[in-house]
This record gives sequence, C-alpha cells and structure tokens, in this order.
Amino acid sequence: MKKKIILDCDPGHDDAIAMMLAVGNPQYIDIACISTVGGNQVLELTTENALNLLHLMDAEIPVVPGLEGPLIRRLETAESVHGKSGLDGPALQPSPRSPEKRNFIDVYTEILTRNREKTVIVATGPQTNVATFLLARPELKDKIESIVFMGGACFGGNWSPKAEFNIFFRPRGGANRCRMRHTHRDVRIGCNPQGRDYRKRGETHCRHREPNRKSVSGVNRILLQEFRPGFSAGG
Repeated sequence: MKKKIILDCDPGHDDAIAMMLAVGNPQYIDIACISTVGGNQVLELTTENALNLLHLMDAEIPVVPGLEGPLIRRLETAESVHGKSGLDGPALQPSPRSPEKRNFIDVYTEILTRNREKTVIVATGPQTNVATFLLARPELKDKIESIVFMGGACFGGNWSPKAEFNIFFRPRGGANRCRMRHTHRDVRIGCNPQGRDYRKRGETHCRHREPNRKSVSGVNRILLQEFRPGFSAGG
C-alpha cells in the first residue's frame, strides 16, 4: 500500500540517500512535501541541497524551509562530516526552482487536513520542525499515522561515545516529539554488517570515530550515477 509522507530533512549525504530512495520508489511512497531544517549544515544550504537533488532526479516536489536551529540551544552543524556545502563530493547542477514561501506549519496543516488517509512524517534530520509543529497544532496529531525518525543509539553514538548527532544536538526536540505518544515502532539498524554479536562480547556496538567524509560522498556519487547514467560527479 502506498504511503503518503512528509519528508523532513537536512541534506547531508545520509538525507540525500533517503531522498533518492523515496523518490525512486513511487509505487510505495507519495512525497507530499519536503521540509528542511538546520542540522548537517545551516538551513539555507540544506534547503539548496534538497532543491538541487530534486532537480537532478527531475522530481517536482515542493520544498519548504523550516527552522534554522534547535528550539533552545545554538546550532552546531556537522561540517566535519558533510563539508562546507553540506553535500560535498557530488557536483550538482543548481536548481532553477525556489523553495516555498509559506510557513512549514501551514504546509503541514494543509497536507494533514486535506487527506482522508493519515500521513507518515519521516524525519531524517533533527526533529525540531516536527516538535514545533506538534506544539503549534496538537489537535492534528491524530492525522499522523506515525513518525519515523533517524536518531538515537543503543550501544554507542556517531557524534559522541554515547549519542547520535540528531539527538545529541536536539534532545529537546526529540523529547517533545516523544511526549506526544504517537503510534510508533522502534526500528533499530546498527553498524554491524558482519552480524557480530557485540553485546555478548561486551564490545561497543558503534564505536565513536572520526567521520570519513570521503566514504559518504563516494556512496552518494554511486547512487547519483544510478539515477542519471553518465552523470559526472566532482571530486
């Protein structure tokens, strides 16, 4: 069954992969809009990256900017991972499109109220936009089927020894989202491709390490070539 989703993101190489997989599977996913948030880079750059990725994929999906930073603390980006552009590596052509000028809360409200079926919110960046929307329009929470968000860690983080980036820098947004008690599933995907049982060995599941920007940009380069054969990515 096809799911209607709002994709809230901060591209970012990981978000770019999520966007490409969602756009590339229209038989399963109907993207009502893409909202952006300050996270991996500042809001201006994450919004630009979202538009450029959609332009690459010839996808006409509205992009609406959200909040520039966390609800309380100051913004800290992941430039050490994603580069100065937020998407260093692939050389994307600039999109001729501009982002929506409407407030993201109004866009979310319109999507949720005009559809009979419930909508899934997928947040691959900090949950600042989602938390703010729920605080502003709590009466619409029953129009949300579920909230799928990328964040948290079981045995170790990717930003500190104990915390994952999206939660480490936005714990208030994550906490507000969780207090709304939406229907949700805990889907845990670890950094364990070899299938080793780290818990029995008493080892750290995902060791904190210096980020490897070259490897993540390389993954995006491969995926971009799949979407557009002959696409030339910069180094």
